[in-house]
Amino acid sequence: MNNYVVGAFLFISVFGIYGVSAETSNGSIIINDPQTSRHVAFEHTQLAHSDKYFSWYSRVSVESDYITEGRNNLSGSGLYSMSTEVSYGNFSLIPWFAKGISSDYSEVNLNINYGVYSTDKLEVFVGYGYLKSNTADVSATDHEVNIDFSYDYSNDKQLLASIYHSFDADGLFSEITFIKSYKFYDALLVDLSSSLGFNSGYISDGHNGLNYVQLRAHTSYVLQNKIELHAYTSYSLAINEDSQRFAGDEYLSNMLSGGVGLSYLF
Repeated sequence: MNNYVVGAFLFISVFGIYGVSAETSNGSIIINDPQTSRHVAFEHTQLAHSDKYFSWYSRVSVESDYITEGRNNLSGSGLYSMSTEVSYGNFSLIPWFAKGISSDYSEVNLNINYGVYSTDKLEVFVGYGYLKSNTADVSATDHEVNIDFSYDYSNDKQLLASIYHSFDADGLFSEITFIKSYKFYDALLVDLSSSLGFNSGYISDGHNGLNYVQLRAHTSYVLQNKIELHAYTSYSLAINEDSQRFAGDEYLSNMLSGGVGLSYLF
């Protein structure tokens, strides 16, 4: 195998594995408001089912941190997660399960998405999600609706936009992501992306407007058309953080994180 292929995968994997072992300097674990749960959308994968109307794959991951909306929800603890995506026609069902590595935290998300519009370049999805999170003494639930847009500039450039509304917080969060992909041979894919995140009451006690900029490198390698190895590293830069005025900005910070995982196509 070409040394550049091996090097690209190992470089991002090492950052991911390093992040998984990282802890805060004092070793303490802080569990933030479980309201800030993960918005589960379609995962990027190279795995493709022979039936274009039906697909089913599952993924297990280990991540150094649990970061959503630019905030570290489990300071000092990483996250194990498992998800599966079953798609038929325009419908997709995506359950997602997660457990803190060194914290008493667990979460379940059940998501349904439906493709409402599709052209050669543009796809539009609407969805509903049920979220439930638990700690030793706190349990929280939420219901969310979302709309997601995917626009392909070309085979290697893509623009994504996602807007999701929390009924519990009665607010919105929006994310815009630009992705540039690099394909090496038939099995190795490297995605470089940049994202902007905007709060509009979703983090009810956080500041509204632009919250963060995130840079991310994700790599995946397919084995025998059924198994996909993946790793990522990302850096999130907090924008306009003001924890003196907004309690929800306390964990909005500059963060380096990473993760590794495996997907299987049924």
